[in-house]
Amino acid sequence: MTFTPPRLTIADMRANAEKFGPVATFSKFANNSYRVTYEGEPRTVRYFHQTTPVVTIRAGQFIVSTGGWETSTTTDRINYALNPYGYRANRLKGTIWLRGPGLDAPIEANGATLTVSNAAEAEA
Repeated sequence: MTFTPPRLTIADMRANAEKFGPVATFSKFANNSYRVTYEGEPRTVRYFHQTTPVVTIRAGQFIVSTGGWETSTTTDRINYALNPYGYRANRLKGTIWLRGPGLDAPIEANGATLTVSNAAEAEA
């Protein structure tokens, strides 16, 4: 039996983004994926795929999460957000790895996160 996530509307996805704070900008960058900035936090950017924030960029840190989805689409969304900073996600035997300056580490499954410190400041 295959799990199919429920179809979400743009309003559903925006409502989920608003759980993290008042939304300043909400823009689509790929199918079911959005880039969000927040009021009062001009240097915080979150990249969502469906309801999962796959990348949060804040104060010189990247917080990367698969939300438990170890898929090529999740890898693609992570790459969209982090390629400008010199990082790249790759899949190897079902695990997503993040590689970049001084980093070669797996992003653990089941919704775990990987925090990369001393990353370049985000451009909001």
